[in-house]
Amino acid sequence: MMNRRDLSHRSKGKWKERQRIGLASLAAFSIIGLGIPASAGATSVPPFGFFSSWPSQWSYNSFAVNYALLSNPMFVNLPLAFQLQPSGRWDSQLAKSWKFEGKKLVVTLQPNAKWQNGQRVTSTDVVDTYLLGLAAGWAWGNVAQSIAAPNSHQVVFNLRSSTGTPAVPVTKPMVLSDIFGNARYMVVPSATYGRLITPKFRSEVRTGLTAKPNSSAAVKVATYLGVYDKKITAFDPAHILADGPYEFKSMTTNQMSLVKNPDFYDAGKIHVRDITMWNAGTSTFAM
Repeated sequence: MMNRRDLSHRSKGKWKERQRIGLASLAAFSIIGLGIPASAGATSVPPFGFFSSWPSQWSYNSFAVNYALLSNPMFVNLPLAFQLQPSGRWDSQLAKSWKFEGKKLVVTLQPNAKWQNGQRVTSTDVVDTYLLGLAAGWAWGNVAQSIAAPNSHQVVFNLRSSTGTPAVPVTKPMVLSDIFGNARYMVVPSATYGRLITPKFRSEVRTGLTAKPNSSAAVKVATYLGVYDKKITAFDPAHILADGPYEFKSMTTNQMSLVKNPDFYDAGKIHVRDITMWNAGTSTFAM
């Protein structure tokens, strides 16, 4: 079993940085978000802009610490679900629904979810994302011992009865928290990232998920994943493929542009056509 202690060799600062969600992202998402009506007699509202931040050297790799949209991930790529505050309720994103069936969590995907190239978002995308996520420090291995895709639109997490040392019972709130995570648990296309999942990587993950806590096998796999994560974060995709409400259009050190994604499954409820973000970390912005 892999848990947070098994991955303690990883930089805590790095993981904390990856967990941060820009306040600008959340505020803007609520403004342009699903269900906000357009002005009377209009089908869209004017372009929207706000300050954000990104490094001078960025990556289009969502697992990299210098990911271009690190502060605002949910504009372009969505997680399965997102926890609303202060209610704590989980709001569906790429997941249409989920249910517990005995020791399983069954997640059903949005039937009309597509990548911006028109290809459907499938369970293979989710499985591959979550396998790579383990190397990035995602917590779902604490509560699940495997992940499977029984068909193209469902993902099954086979759950543990207990977790940690000393062992504590796995509860439903714990399952949802560790599997859905936060906005950084966004699903990425297998067509782009699947090449990183080698047979050896898949085998090591399987071994780590079934190993006893703190056993030599668990430590060995955690070490392997820590090294493999460097390969994952070094991956340099040529573009960002959207499944969320916006497509990535362009960026410079000072400005980033997003445009409405017509293939988003709920595009009819997105009324802001264009979003411009200005980098608060630069001094060249002028009104």
